[in-house]
Amino acid sequence: MNDELRILAANYEPSEEGIRTVRSARIVLLGGIIAAGKDTLTAQILKLPEYRRIVTHTTRKPRMNRGVLEVQDVDYHFVSFEEMQTLLENKQMVEVNQFGDHLYGTSVAEFQKSIDDATIAIGDIDVNGVDAFQKLALGKITAIFVVPPHYDEWLRRLKNRYISDEAFQTEWNIRKGITISELQKALRLPYYHFLINDEVERAAEVVNKIAHRETDFFKRKDDEAKLVAHDLLDTILVKETQ
Repeated sequence: MNDELRILAANYEPSEEGIRTVRSARIVLLGGIIAAGKDTLTAQILKLPEYRRIVTHTTRKPRMNRGVLEVQDVDYHFVSFEEMQTLLENKQMVEVNQFGDHLYGTSVAEFQKSIDDATIAIGDIDVNGVDAFQKLALGKITAIFVVPPHYDEWLRRLKNRYISDEAFQTEWNIRKGITISELQKALRLPYYHFLINDEVERAAEVVNKIAHRETDFFKRKDDEAKLVAHDLLDTILVKETQ
């Protein structure tokens, strides 16, 4: 990534037209830590015809995910650095973030599709992306932070993403640090619903009801899930010191 693109991404602001598009769309964003089961949950929700998946742009190459190579325009819109620079220069993106040596972002077109189809746009976006969307949409985004039921289940799911224990150990400290940061940030923010992803059909039903603004009923469930998130964070912090 050249310095020009890095600076462009760091200072990017969407166009007024892009902001109007986001504010006109119905959007549900699933945040959450790695291995919380967001992909499986999203796939379950997308069985309902009223939802459309938000496909993120990225400058990285497709990689193996659970033994299957990621598919262009399904898992991500894979673009070159040059193509990403053009998208940003033409104000075709809503937001963009840098992770490592690559850029990730969401295009205005993804939300226009949902407006045209009268569907709910749903996507898995990191906490920084959710924050950016909330600011653009004046708090109208439905944001749900997904957590596994407990630490041991989270660790099991996380390890299943790697082909060997050695591969897992290589990235463990990085993944652990990111998880701590995401949990701490989400727990500070007032706009998240918290959801325990213990059984995917049940979790998808909860997401669908929250998306339709049946939120008062789930306030107690939000509180229970938030306690699980606190417990998970506390356990990871304890494990880090051992």
